[in-house]
Amino acid sequence: MNFKKSFLISLLSLNGLIAGCGGSSGPEAPQNPIVLTSQNALPIADASVAYADVSTTLVGAEANIPNAKKALDTVVNIAFDKNRLIPSVVQGITTSLPCGTDGNSGSTDFTGDTTLTTSTGTITFNNCIEFGITMNGSFTISSEWNDATTYYSDSGVGSLSMSIDGLSFTMGIDYSETGYTNTGEFTSEIAFSISSPQFPGFMVATTQPLTGFYQDIDAGELTVSGGSNTSLKIIFTGTNIADVYLDDNGDGFYNHEGTIFRTPL
Repeated sequence: MNFKKSFLISLLSLNGLIAGCGGSSGPEAPQNPIVLTSQNALPIADASVAYADVSTTLVGAEANIPNAKKALDTVVNIAFDKNRLIPSVVQGITTSLPCGTDGNSGSTDFTGDTTLTTSTGTITFNNCIEFGITMNGSFTISSEWNDATTYYSDSGVGSLSMSIDGLSFTMGIDYSETGYTNTGEFTSEIAFSISSPQFPGFMVATTQPLTGFYQDIDAGELTVSGGSNTSLKIIFTGTNIADVYLDDNGDGFYNHEGTIFRTPL
């Protein structure tokens, strides 16, 4: 099955997709982008949307690459964990909090302003180890929430050095999400890049917002950009089900490569 999109997403155009979250410290085109093919299309798609319990993905002859979605989810969960914020009105604060379930796996420093319903500032990761991922770097956030309605709005941008299972890489992130904690409903837009001297990198961005409930994605579309003008479209057609399409030469025609399923935790 072939279809032609009326637009093409280039590597450089991904850097400003999320309104209000842009910045040079976010996603950047990798120096060694992976050439997307029929052989690696589905594994790369899996690495872009998989649940956070998977650390690495085997991509044919490319060997292992990190699960980019796991890395993204880990940063976001730490950055927007309301339980880690100071529950009072504080301006210009700097506070350090431990990472890891044992409380002894590095730390994060938060510098910024907090109120009972907002938080803005920068989180610095200092050898922070969470779920097997070691993180260093900074992530600038803006967050607001309403305890009465449970509505929240989070956005963040940054660049972190990471390692998973012996794989070291740099990840640029541009992220925004709104939703309601009482129902689990969310709408998110993301752009992230993976770059490493150990393996070819790639970039991912939403071309249609991801929507769903709790950890389940019901609808939305992502574009994965690789080398030699290759790209993937990941289109969600149902809860945790997505069709994957490949453009292997940059001509705008996408061929259906298969379907991926996000297995619930």
